[in-house]
Amino acid sequence: MASFARGNASAAPGLIFLQPRSLIVEDTLKKLLSRDEPEPIDVRGADFDDVSYRIAVDPTDTQSVSVSVAMPCMDELQQLGVDKVL
Repeated sequence: MASFARGNASAAPGLIFLQPRSLIVEDTLKKLLSRDEPEPIDVRGADFDDVSYRIAVDPTDTQSVSVSVAMPCMDELQQLGVDKVL
C-alpha cells in the first residue's frame, strides 16, 4: 500500500511513501505458520529499495521455515555496528 505525501514540508512533491512491510512476505508467512504441516515452498521477491527476500521450506524438513533478507547497504550498516542490535 502506498500513500502520497501531503502537508509535509520536508517531502518532495508527489513523493510516494510505501508501507514499512512487505505484504508478500507477511501473507506467505501467515499461510505457512497457520498450517500444521507447512508445504515445501521457495518464494523470492524484491522491494522497491533493492532489498531481496527469500522464504523457503525445504521438502526434507517441512518443520523449519527459512527467511532470508539481503540488503545492498548491509556492509555499511555492519560498519556502523548494526550486528550489536540485531
